[in-house]
Amino acid sequence: MENNAIDILKTFSKEDIKQFEVFLNSPFFNKSRKLTKLYKILLKYYPHFNSKFLTEQKLSIMISPGLNFNRYTMNRLFYDLYICEEKYLLMKSLDRNSFQSHDLLRGEFFRRRLFQLIDKNIKYVKKNIETKNSIDADHYLNMFKLSTDICNLFTITTSKSNSSQIKKKTEGNSERAKFITYFFVTEMIREYENLLTLEKTYNTVMNLDFVKDIFTKFDFQEVLKMMISSEDNSPYTVNLSIYLALLLAFSNKDNERYYFNYKKKLILSLKDLSADEKRFHIGRLIRYCMLKREELDKQNKFHHELFNVYEFILKNKYYRSSVMNYMPVELYRSILMHALRLKKYKWTIKFIKKYSKYLNPDKMKNIYYYSNAQYYFHRKMYKDARHNLQKIIFDEFMYKIDYKNLMLITSFELKEYESVINMIDSYKHFLKNDDTLSGKSRISHRRFINMTYALVMHKTSVNKVIPHFLKKEYVCDLPYSDWITEKFAECGIDITLQKNET
Repeated sequence: MENNAIDILKTFSKEDIKQFEVFLNSPFFNKSRKLTKLYKILLKYYPHFNSKFLTEQKLSIMISPGLNFNRYTMNRLFYDLYICEEKYLLMKSLDRNSFQSHDLLRGEFFRRRLFQLIDKNIKYVKKNIETKNSIDADHYLNMFKLSTDICNLFTITTSKSNSSQIKKKTEGNSERAKFITYFFVTEMIREYENLLTLEKTYNTVMNLDFVKDIFTKFDFQEVLKMMISSEDNSPYTVNLSIYLALLLAFSNKDNERYYFNYKKKLILSLKDLSADEKRFHIGRLIRYCMLKREELDKQNKFHHELFNVYEFILKNKYYRSSVMNYMPVELYRSILMHALRLKKYKWTIKFIKKYSKYLNPDKMKNIYYYSNAQYYFHRKMYKDARHNLQKIIFDEFMYKIDYKNLMLITSFELKEYESVINMIDSYKHFLKNDDTLSGKSRISHRRFINMTYALVMHKTSVNKVIPHFLKKEYVCDLPYSDWITEKFAECGIDITLQKNET
């Protein structure tokens, strides 16, 4: 049985179950006895709610015995339950977010003209917010809202009849401007960096014109320098200095000194940063290392520097954020593939066993089998690789293209050439119909298919069909380019490919 109310109930902890029952029994939130009865009946099916006996018809009989089933009535009951769940979750959220609760409370005080209570609340919140170590975008935005209420209270309750009062008003407005500027500058840098990372991760071209135009017209480095100098070693200096070091590292990418300075500042300041700030900045270390890894030869030190950053993340659990404790699948896969690229096979086995358990439970099994398949592929144990691939539930798997690539490769290596031909035909239809792929990615995978097909024809035809590949250099982005190059070399054909770090 599927509906929004049950989807929310599935997320409830045992404590939520108890608290929500109290919530429903409060006449302020719920006056329907039928709704309370529905909830108590549903609890019999907690936590999975997947029993064959859980149907609207059976629920209707238990709630209103003797009455005919009415679908509209049941839909209305579930809708009312959903609305109550929303209100409960909202209250839980406000309870966790002290600042937002007080911000809303001050808004209500303003509407009721309770100015003394507003002043008392401002003093309490200011003292509370200043005792927190974490400086991040939320903090800047919260301080802007608090400064706004301070200015509004001053405007309403003070006549501004002398210079000291006018000065105080001016200083209040200046504080508002300062905090909204801090928020704008740091968030713009974060968003720009996040967009560039997404563009790289998913191999797609994004429309970043708006953001790029802002960075062209607005000198963020100079503004950050001004902001840092105006703070005079306040708690905000550390946070702003890290953002400046970030910009300097990427704008001077050829000078590695700026990267290591950024990394040093970040590590020294981690204790003062929120979970989201830590995760964001460590993500920038990853991106820088990836950029350096791609532009230099295979032996460059940034292969090992990237591995060290990954180990640092795992050791300190810096993959966590304020809203999620699970390890992101994209990060997990990047670590997996990099370790395999460096041939750290023993380390990889330990990584898979330990950290696949830190993934979202909905994705855990598929990614575990995918990880094993990648490991066995890199060890050239193709039967084991395919055995793990076959355990993946394809419709629920997020790396469908990679799955198809690995299935093609393992079947080719096992000399099942007829299966490879059939897979290629299916693969072509998949590429044609998948509207999530970028044009660049679609072309890349078509090239992979065509070159794999040419290898099959070379293996199975009397007349070798790929002499036109002989000593040819291909300027193209290609998945599993090392494998393609190796297979052509085995056929006596030397080709050069621009590599895609799969």
